[in-house]
Amino acid sequence: MVFAVVAVPAKSGGVVCEKSKFPYFVADSTQCDRFYKCEDLKSTEMLCEDGMVFVEELQKCDLPFHVDCTSRPNLQPPKGFGNCSRLNGLFPVNSRCDQHFWCRDGQEILIECAPGLVYDVKQGVCEFPDIALRPGCLPEQFLGFTCPKITGEKMLKFGDHERLAKPSDCRYFYKCMSNGLPRLGGCELGKVFNHETGFCDLPKNVKGCEHYYDKGIASDNYPPLETFMGTSVDVSMYLRPVTHDEVRFGNCSRLNGLFPVNSRCDQHFWCRDGQEILIECAPGLVYDVKQGVCEFPDIALRPGCLPEQFLGFTCPKITGEKMLKFGDHERLAKPSDCRYFYKCMSNGLPRLGGCELGKVFNHETGFCDLPKNVKGCEHYYDKGSS
Repeated sequence: MVFAVVAVPAKSGGVVCEKSKFPYFVADSTQCDRFYKCEDLKSTEMLCEDGMVFVEELQKCDLPFHVDCTSRPNLQPPKGFGNCSRLNGLFPVNSRCDQHFWCRDGQEILIECAPGLVYDVKQGVCEFPDIALRPGCLPEQFLGFTCPKITGEKMLKFGDHERLAKPSDCRYFYKCMSNGLPRLGGCELGKVFNHETGFCDLPKNVKGCEHYYDKGIASDNYPPLETFMGTSVDVSMYLRPVTHDEVRFGNCSRLNGLFPVNSRCDQHFWCRDGQEILIECAPGLVYDVKQGVCEFPDIALRPGCLPEQFLGFTCPKITGEKMLKFGDHERLAKPSDCRYFYKCMSNGLPRLGGCELGKVFNHETGFCDLPKNVKGCEHYYDKGSS
């Protein structure tokens, strides 16, 4: 998601400007949303829009989740109303763990997380509940499931977790993590969870789930739940029938709807009454123009955004009857980033996988691990990697 940032001049101001060919900006020493524009050796005091704070390194205003304001904690008085504490920002829905309001110029939009994720008020993203640990939204409370206790030195079948079926929905399953807390996992569209193998499978191979997709399950509309913490936007309440009077302008083909960004596979515009909002998919996903959701590129198969082209990676060919180590895929490290890895699926096409915050991919085990246990990645999070 991208905010349009407009800073407004306040008054002539209080820093000493150095000689420069170009204008530049300097942060205020005590107030996080105030800064100064230096031009021709003169400074002008400016304010970010209400709800935004100034990032000197980027020379722009941004959401406070990405900025350390400890040393300059003061802010302008809030101008928000209704569900928007400030005119711009992300704010929780107190009655729902998996929803939050996205406020832009005082206009609120309700955002719903993907299944199994909660809104993390500290990071400003949808996150696994056992990482967010948000009061009132703790994993067992939110998911309505408690993992059986692990006794002795039992090895977990899937490295850092065990998998148990969700009785009420064939497509989903619970991951019982090594910390003893549950997460919700899910299979890609067209498959269901096979409790005997612990992997996703065709419905015909799982007793009791043969006709799962015949029922028109609502969860079909969601992208598969993997490691990434993305958001799925609940747009149904904003869409309305299109009339012949509605014409195209800007990036909105119609006044309301979802429209691709032709230059970016992983972005799309959400148009509401002709106002466009840029939405970016989670890493490794592309906007699927057929389904109107962010999806794995090997499922979307969108021209110009095919998996090998989008990810810049080609899986090695599988010869003979080789069994895939992880059921429906193999895993290979992404050399340029310790946190991510490639999944080479049984169809021969790649997907991008990723580890939760605080961990990196261990190419020797094929699972996520602590940085100290992976050679060359020990200091990954010291670099401020995103």
